[in-house]
Amino acid sequence: MLRLLKSSRGFFLSYLKIKRLPYIQIGSEVVVKEYPDRREYAVWEEVLNACLKEKYIERKLVDQVKKRGGVCLKWVCQGFDGMPDRLVFLPNGKFGMVELKSPKKKPRPLQKSRHRMLNRLGFKVYVIDDVNQIGGVVDEIQST
Repeated sequence: MLRLLKSSRGFFLSYLKIKRLPYIQIGSEVVVKEYPDRREYAVWEEVLNACLKEKYIERKLVDQVKKRGGVCLKWVCQGFDGMPDRLVFLPNGKFGMVELKSPKKKPRPLQKSRHRMLNRLGFKVYVIDDVNQIGGVVDEIQST
């Protein structure tokens, strides 16, 4: 079972390395399977697992696009929620928008509405919820 430590990350990272406890670091948060003090963590299992999976898929997409000579930019559209997560730019003017979801999760109604709006404007939005879909999506963007 994964636990999220909510405390001084430097101290805990040192502690985990010395004790050789298994851990994963996500940004400024540290996720461990075993933890030194139960008072120091907050349990967010479902949210954390979903986040881990979506972040993993996102990292793989960025890596795949880089391998093909492109860039995969995070798109934060303040004041206009529901827009796709990533903009994919590939050589020769190829472009695509990608929505990333945890496995078996679907876009929210607002996201679907934004995807339809972008489709009406002539832009295709790809939804990826599995690492195995990344190659096909990048191939399709590259071939359009």
